[in-house]
Formats: sequence, structure tokens, C-alpha cells
Amino acid sequence: MISHQIELEIDKAFIKTFLDPRRDALTEFLTKFLNSEFKFREDSMKIYVVSLFMYAPSPLSFLFIEPNYQYYSPDFTINRPEINFDGYSYIEIDELCTKVLGENNVDYSAHLDSSGELDSAIFWENRYKLEREFILSCWKNARSNSQSQIIAFLEYSDFAGGIYDLDNDYCISDDFPEVDIYLESKNIFFEKEI
Repeated sequence: MISHQIELEIDKAFIKTFLDPRRDALTEFLTKFLNSEFKFREDSMKIYVVSLFMYAPSPLSFLFIEPNYQYYSPDFTINRPEINFDGYSYIEIDELCTKVLGENNVDYSAHLDSSGELDSAIFWENRYKLEREFILSCWKNARSNSQSQIIAFLEYSDFAGGIYDLDNDYCISDDFPEVDIYLESKNIFFEKEI
């Protein structure tokens, strides 16, 4: 069993190594989006609700924004703003964990897989939470530099990670089956194109 303190050390190393180097670029990308520097469509329809998608197999290697298709027809989308980063692999995460465990003299032999390699997923489950919190933080920083009223939801490209309201880190899929039902419950109504 890995102690809570060691998990926190891994969290800090993960943030420093993989998240912080991407912070400025992601915040700038989101700020440009909120300031309408990207165009989704050929027509002049105003977009009020969007989805920010994380590429599920490698969340911070590729993110893109699309109009939310519960409100807008995909037939008219001509562009989707996207940002690409050099991804990090599960091997790199395991190496980072091995380093932190070694620096703290932790015996991790119980967490080795059948080929003798460390499998950090067995004892460290904070990766997805930290990535989501990082994206939310960048969104809030970008939002503070914009007057935009766009409502955005964070979604995973495989739709397995839930749907999060980017303005309050609320997982709407826990209580609402669809984005439009969630917004209507908050008395937010937009005309649907579809």
C-alpha cells in the first residue's frame, strides 16, 4: 500500500512534469477561442454552447472544441479549433512514479506487473482527476480574460469520462442525461438548430 503522502508527492511530480509545461499554451488557446478568434461555421449563427473534447487514450495530447450538437447541426461545422501537445505515455507516467517511489525509499515490488515493470495504475488513480482539474484551471484563467458568455462542457472523446460543466467542475452526467436538460434545469434556454 502506498501512503497518502507518497501519492501527493506523485501528484506534485505529475503536475510539474506533465501539466505545468502545457498551462500557458492551453490557457492562450482557450482565451483565443473565448475571444472569437476561431470560426466554426460559414454562416453567422452565434454559438452559445460548446464541447471541449479530450482525446481519451492520451488526454492532453489533443483537445478540440465543437459546437454542442444537442443545439447545433454538425452539417454546418467547417472548423473545429484544436490544440496538440506532445503526449506522454503510460510508460513515462510509470517512470515518474518509479522515480518518486525510489526517492522516498518505498518498496514497490508488490506493484510490478508480470514482466517486472511498475504498473502505477494499480496504486495511483489521480491522473484523470489532475488532468481534468488542470483543464478547468486553464478554462477559468481564460474566462477571466474574456467577456464571453459561452457555456462549455468538458467531454472525453470516447464519452466514458462523464460530462463536466467547465465553469463549476460539476459532472452533469451524474444527474442529467443530456446537456440541454441540465441547462434547462438552471433556467438557461437556447434555440436549437436541430
